[in-house]
Amino acid sequence: MCNRFRIKIPSKDGFEKCEIVSLSTTDAKNFIDAKWWDLDEQGNAPDIEWEWAKIVQKHQYKGDFDRLCIKNNAGEIIGAMILYVDGLSVIDKGERAVMITWLATEPKSRHSCLNRRYTKIGKALVQLAVRISNSLGFAGKVVAGSLLESESFYLKLGFTKTDLKNNEQLNFLELSSSAASQLLADEL
Repeated sequence: MCNRFRIKIPSKDGFEKCEIVSLSTTDAKNFIDAKWWDLDEQGNAPDIEWEWAKIVQKHQYKGDFDRLCIKNNAGEIIGAMILYVDGLSVIDKGERAVMITWLATEPKSRHSCLNRRYTKIGKALVQLAVRISNSLGFAGKVVAGSLLESESFYLKLGFTKTDLKNNEQLNFLELSSSAASQLLADEL
């Protein structure tokens, strides 16, 4: 669903032009699973056990899922997301929404890292989800399944908590159409 396009991501040296591209199983294996985790520095991250190659492979041939990533100029993956593009709103029953099922940024660019390489990678991915929602006629509505540790990220972007949870202890939050418009108006 996603064509390759460029985006500017804030870095410690200003802005870097990056690309948003489809995420392949091979890239997930080589650039996320094999490179993101330094156990000495990031041993307590809640997503440390996610195996992105397996996650991507599971969704590879499902037409209603979009696998996306942000690559920097060196070709490294600095953020990744899997979207379910045929979802339903939790708050506005019967209305359509895009659903973020998986989202992560490289550990070296997270708030917990003292010398972050990049900022606002997650925000850029959520903005992309809003654009895809708009392009599908869903008025920018986005639902996100979130780990408890990540809820504050979504709330800062304008998401609202819902009462829905699933078996994996994910809490679901939703971005309304008006909050989606505000998020797109907010520059990185």
